[in-house]
Amino acid sequence: MSLFISKSGNKNAMALLQRLSDGGELEEYAALAGNYCFNRSFMITSAGQMGIGLSDTRIGDTVSVIRGGGVPYIIRQQGASWAFVGESYIQGLMNSEAIQAYKEGVIREEILEIR
Repeated sequence: MSLFISKSGNKNAMALLQRLSDGGELEEYAALAGNYCFNRSFMITSAGQMGIGLSDTRIGDTVSVIRGGGVPYIIRQQGASWAFVGESYIQGLMNSEAIQAYKEGVIREEILEIR
């Protein structure tokens, strides 16, 4: 059974993960979890939000929401400009919560130079 599931692929992936994690076959579950978590690590933002980002994410990196982007992104300040680290999943920023937080004044808009 092939367990490679892409972002735009199998809509039943979460149900499959749940089934395999509860009395399922260890090897199949490990392969499926590995596909979702390869080169990723757990993180907690300074605001206390949990998430998953690239393993290269470091303390001091910034979570950013880019207009039109599908997910929050991790960026790293390098002098006067910023470097793009990669995409992330941040609980509380995935379903337009960032727009609401901006409207409430919780987060601010900035124009950054990304290199």
